[in-house]
Amino acid sequence: MKRAITFLLVLLLVAGGLCYAVDTAIRTLLANGVQKIQDQKDASIASWEYDSFSRRLVLHDVRYPLPEKDATVTAREVQATVSLRAALHSLSALDFLLSPQSYLTLLDDWQGTELSCEQTSSEGDRALLTIGRVEGDGLAISGEQFKKIRSGSRDLQETLTQLAVRSLLLEKTELNLIPQDKPDLKLTLDKGTLEKWDTQGRIGSIRLEKCALLKDDEPPLQLGSLTVTGLMPRTLEKLGGLEDAAQIWDALIEDIPFTLLAMTDADLPFSHETCRLGGFEIARAEKARSLKQISLRKLQLNVADAGGAPLDMRFDEFSVQDLALPESKLIEKLRAVNDPYVLELFLAGVAREPIFSHALIKSLNVSTNGIAVAMELLDNTWTQDQGTQTLTSTMTNFLIPTTLLAASPIPVKLPGLKELRFNASGTQTFTGEASRLEGKFTADSLCDVEYVYEMRGKSILGPWTGLRHLDIRLTDKGLMPIVALNVDQDPAVAQMSMDTLAQMLAANLPNGAAVLPALKTFIATPGELKIGITGDDWIPVQPDNPLWLLQLVTRLQVESTPGKSPLADLVKAQLEKAGN
Repeated sequence: MKRAITFLLVLLLVAGGLCYAVDTAIRTLLANGVQKIQDQKDASIASWEYDSFSRRLVLHDVRYPLPEKDATVTAREVQATVSLRAALHSLSALDFLLSPQSYLTLLDDWQGTELSCEQTSSEGDRALLTIGRVEGDGLAISGEQFKKIRSGSRDLQETLTQLAVRSLLLEKTELNLIPQDKPDLKLTLDKGTLEKWDTQGRIGSIRLEKCALLKDDEPPLQLGSLTVTGLMPRTLEKLGGLEDAAQIWDALIEDIPFTLLAMTDADLPFSHETCRLGGFEIARAEKARSLKQISLRKLQLNVADAGGAPLDMRFDEFSVQDLALPESKLIEKLRAVNDPYVLELFLAGVAREPIFSHALIKSLNVSTNGIAVAMELLDNTWTQDQGTQTLTSTMTNFLIPTTLLAASPIPVKLPGLKELRFNASGTQTFTGEASRLEGKFTADSLCDVEYVYEMRGKSILGPWTGLRHLDIRLTDKGLMPIVALNVDQDPAVAQMSMDTLAQMLAANLPNGAAVLPALKTFIATPGELKIGITGDDWIPVQPDNPLWLLQLVTRLQVESTPGKSPLADLVKAQLEKAGN
């Protein structure tokens, strides 16, 4: 029993002696450091204090000049908790526990109040940074650099490149740029947070809240929040060392320096134009030269069109997933070549796989001069299963006011209709050398169109070199009366004029005699019109030579199923609907 008590007492004495030695070493190290700073005039500290029990260091009225930067950093008060491990390693005898490759936590936490940094250039330009409060957690440094600092190293740049923190908080930050001959700039930040800045220079996340950029009396640029995750500052440094825009673009898409970039509630004024954005997001993909997602939410853009009239564009959401990014060489080629080879060149520059997996736009509205065009949804999905690609598209409630067509260079009368509403859906399947396209197009109060055809080409988007197996079915629901009314307002005259037009059209077709009966039936009593191409051979598509259409027309086949009412009666009913 006595031996145990004796051992415990010895242990307590040793521990107490070690604690006393560590505390004395820390106090000596701090006192020598402060005295050295004061003597060498590296900085000035009005007073300081250290609590052994909490390991809390407090500095009052700190002033730190940076001669090489012509700047001075000041703080009303700086507090820090010295880590126990750092305290132990204040004793050189314990350095054997710290290898050059390991990292040492210097401070468990720290905070500063009323910080400022003012810099004046040789040209007289001034910059003033103020921070209401800064708070940090877990400041660490490499073991080798710690030894250098303890031995008197003053290389601030080297020290900063080897720091790491668990978290950092900034509150009430303001940066004022006051150039000599240019407008003043002010950047304000309500709150900024940084999480997990590791020793490899990677940052887990940065979030800025309530940012604003002000320039004299101009409207401020404002952000509700800006968030960046997985930031790689060293990659940004590499980009900053490049001067050529093409090199910067290629380096950027090869190694995108963040995992996610997002902003909310952006107000971006440009001269007399404004852009308001509820949200914006870019997410990096695992493979190079691609984005996992890019999206914009709640966009409102107010600009002027080519004629100077105000143009307002809004949408609720625009997003693209798994987007392939072209290299700079391809972009330059696209700018140098003419249509129709642009698309072929673009597709040859990317892998033979979907350029995106999903793209959509919701609640689009565009208005100018009191005329508004709207679309509820445009949704596209692009998939690939081995050698087969499938592109599925849907358009919902595309609205065009009839006043827009009435005011066009070739006015179109649409009596009885205030707007045109379109819906469409389609699927395209590409199997290597040809695509099969099928779908349906609906124009409310006008017609339904169902189609199936095949196009030959090297990609799912063309360009096309051949056409075959065309099958179009048009079901009239008010289209023919509208067309007839644009020929003549008198129902009987309109029907006769439409019949004459059909005969003139047939007379100019190689197989006009074969298609004329179906055309006359459809015009006399509009119902269903079927248009197809006979044969299995490909019809060559030649955009630069319109003669290819002659082969198409020669193989044209037209069939018609009559409707319930004569065209003249339908025209009369449309006029009555319009109140004429």
